Amino acid sequence: MKINKIKINSYGKLKNKEINLENNLNIIYGKNESGKSTLLKFILNIFYGASKNKKGKDISDFEKYKPWDSEEFSGKLTYELDNKNKYEIYREFNKKNPNIFNENGEDILKEFNIDKNKGSEFFFEQTQITEEMFLSTSMAMQQEVKIEKNNQNILIQKISNLLETGEDKISYKKAIEKINKKQLDEIEEIISNITPRINMEVIDNRLEIYKFLTNLYMNPKALDDLIWSDLPSLVSPLSLQEKTNMLKMDDKDIQMVTIKNIPPFVDELFFEEIFNVPDVRACISIKDAISQDELIRWVNSQYQFLLSDRSTTKKLSDATELDTQKENFQQLMVEIKNGDEKIKEVSLTLIITGTKKERENSFRDLKRLVDRYQIKLDIPKLRQMECWQNYDLTTTSLDDYSIYLPTLTLSAGFPFTKTYFNDSSGYMLGVDLHTSLPIFFDPFVINNQRTSHNIAIVSSTGGGKSFTMKKMIINEYARGTKIFILDAENEYKNLVISNGGEYIDLYSKKGGIINPLQIRYIPSDDEDKETKETDCPLAKHLGFLEAFFKTAFEDITEKELVMLLSVVESLYNTKGIFKNTSINTLQSLSPSDYPIFSELYEYLPVYKKQIESNEKKKLIDQLEILVSRFLTGTDSYLFDGHTNIDLSNDLIAFNLQELLYSGNQRLINTQTLNLLTYLNNSIVANKIQRL
Repeated sequence: MKINKIKINSYGKLKNKEINLENNLNIIYGKNESGKSTLLKFILNIFYGASKNKKGKDISDFEKYKPWDSEEFSGKLTYELDNKNKYEIYREFNKKNPNIFNENGEDILKEFNIDKNKGSEFFFEQTQITEEMFLSTSMAMQQEVKIEKNNQNILIQKISNLLETGEDKISYKKAIEKINKKQLDEIEEIISNITPRINMEVIDNRLEIYKFLTNLYMNPKALDDLIWSDLPSLVSPLSLQEKTNMLKMDDKDIQMVTIKNIPPFVDELFFEEIFNVPDVRACISIKDAISQDELIRWVNSQYQFLLSDRSTTKKLSDATELDTQKENFQQLMVEIKNGDEKIKEVSLTLIITGTKKERENSFRDLKRLVDRYQIKLDIPKLRQMECWQNYDLTTTSLDDYSIYLPTLTLSAGFPFTKTYFNDSSGYMLGVDLHTSLPIFFDPFVINNQRTSHNIAIVSSTGGGKSFTMKKMIINEYARGTKIFILDAENEYKNLVISNGGEYIDLYSKKGGIINPLQIRYIPSDDEDKETKETDCPLAKHLGFLEAFFKTAFEDITEKELVMLLSVVESLYNTKGIFKNTSINTLQSLSPSDYPIFSELYEYLPVYKKQIESNEKKKLIDQLEILVSRFLTGTDSYLFDGHTNIDLSNDLIAFNLQELLYSGNQRLINTQTLNLLTYLNNSIVANKIQRL
């Protein structure tokens, strides 16, 4: 079913309003309280009627939208069903039943059932759509399409859901799983058709519409079409008013400033300083100057001004500066006559925005800067519009604000000395504060300037460290990067869960366990197949356990440590794991095939019976006390159990907040070592697999 035409005689604030709708998606956009919600209510009420009954404390649609200044309360609507039959509804909302006309102009109301209380149920009989279903599936109400961080994809979600299920409020993730490629192509076509269907007579704020559309999750082609076909009209100002010394563009105050004079010879990079004044934008226009004869006349005139100033100056500093300029002009004249130097016509336009006070402050800062170079500024009165047009590089410069500069001086003042950060394979991270250019960053790029992948994000409190980190995580996740997060403040939970990741607590009883006794084989990058077959994973893991036990048992002696490692190795042997067991064999084992600390504790008396030395037996007794720590309290649910975490997900965060806040430095150090070595094993293995 589609609606073709809406004619509102009088309904709420809307009067004598006629809207013709196009195929595909129609967007009706306007300022707050302009009547968008009223229009949607009109559509709903013309199909189902405007109830006069109050529900609770709510005011009925009849009472809310009945015009107080008119007796007329009516409108009509033309629509087409899926079977191509067309109908027109005319409804006077004071009456229960509307008039329903077919394509021949015949009133067919009598063909439908008439409810005693509600009136005709013609639309339900035609479509089998109840009022509630129509409200939830056929309309995207204003409050549901706010363009905010958390809601920017709501429209495409509704479209995709409706295509498959007929229900727009179900989970987007569940719906998208059921949508095939053909339907996805249909969605893209719908979205791509949004732009040409905009009625600019209805939509009065083009800039806001541009923001609205570009924030939608559009396909690249649709966005490309939008930019190159409609961008000029969409971003053009709605209003532009010229005042004596400023322009008022929409709700912004803009002041145009020109450079009235630049000495022919100034310091290097002088333009760069001007271009980088905060809150000031600059545009420089350069074109070929006049003929050689005219250039000579110009140099002569400048030289005469210089001599006049020199004759009247009384300060030694000024006299010295003028003498230097005199010599420069003499040299310039020689170079012009010899054809060694060219002169360019230069026009420099500056834009200052903000309140009156902000503009005054910016102008003062700018003037303080240019005074050092003996450059003079001017705010053209009653010529602000002309200067604004000059800001466009395609136009000619203002003749009376043009100055002549030698190419040597112009090149010395070249303002574009900053390089920009652009990794062709990366994503947009932000904007350079100095150049205002976008930063495209790929953390996996290695070059002469970046010799590693390590990154440190440093800023003051509230400076955006967490925001930047989360932005990088989302972008990398979208690129297919496997991500491990060590969350010390429980600030990544929502991000991880909302994107289908795993969030694992490493301190609670319900959290994850990483069994330290599960052998973790950490290969080297250059190991070949033969090396892997003959390597000793158990020996390497015993090296890890040595560090682990030293951290967990701060009071363990060297003799106790040696004895404990011997017992552990013997326990592995009972499981069929020996120093000559290959990595390929170990990879076939599951986490439950490895021993845990409860088994180690039970094995200590067994091992004790196998030795005769009383000294070693005493060591076993002491080890029983030490190992028992893993069986009680926090240690028991952190370490005594088989590994139960799954690293197959590409986005995994480990919550360390409670662990760090516990204040138990022994536990913190032990669990951190356990976690990092376990992750390192996974990371290195993944790296080798990709090589």
